[in-house]
Amino acid sequence: MNDTLKLNPRENCDHLSVMACWKRNSTIGDVQPSCSPKEWMEEKENVPKGSVVLNIFIYEHSGIVLSSSPFGDPWDSGQLGFMVMTPDKILEGWGQKKDGKTAKRVSAKMQKQALECMKAELEEYNKWIQGQCWGWSFTDENGKEDSCWGYICDDEESAQYMKESMPEEARALFAEAWEKRE
Repeated sequence: MNDTLKLNPRENCDHLSVMACWKRNSTIGDVQPSCSPKEWMEEKENVPKGSVVLNIFIYEHSGIVLSSSPFGDPWDSGQLGFMVMTPDKILEGWGQKKDGKTAKRVSAKMQKQALECMKAELEEYNKWIQGQCWGWSFTDENGKEDSCWGYICDDEESAQYMKESMPEEARALFAEAWEKRE
C-alpha cells in the first residue's frame, strides 16, 4: 500500500551530507539559504577544504525529478543546489581503520565512497519526492495485526526488502498487490 505519511528521509534518517537548495517558496533539501549559491559555497563552515560536493539538478514538469546530472531541458530544468559532505563527516563514515584507530586524513578512496553515498541519498530523496513510499498491513486468520511502513522504493529489487519483512502468509498477496500498484 502507498504510505500516506511519507516521512521525509532527510528529516527522519541520519545522513552524512547536507543538501542546500535554492528554490523559491520551497523547502526542498536540508537548508534553503537566503544568500546566493556562490556565497554559500564560499563559506568555510558550509564547505570546508577537503569537502566532497555533488551538484543537484531539478526537472519540474507535472512533478519533480532530482538528479546529479543535468537534464538538458532549458525550460523545465536547471541546477537546484548542492550536496556537501565535510571531511569530518567523511571520516565519521569511512575513517575507521582495521586496527580500530581513526584516520586523520581523507583518502581518495574515502572521497569516492562519500560521492557514492551522496548519490544514494539523492536517489532516496528523489523517490520520496515522487511518492514512492510504501508499507504493508496484514491481519492473520486469528485477527492478529502486523504492519510496517516507511519503505522508499520503486522497483522489484528494492521491494524485495519490504517483502522479506512481512509474515510468510502475506507474501503472495503482496506480490499480487505490488504488480497492481499505481
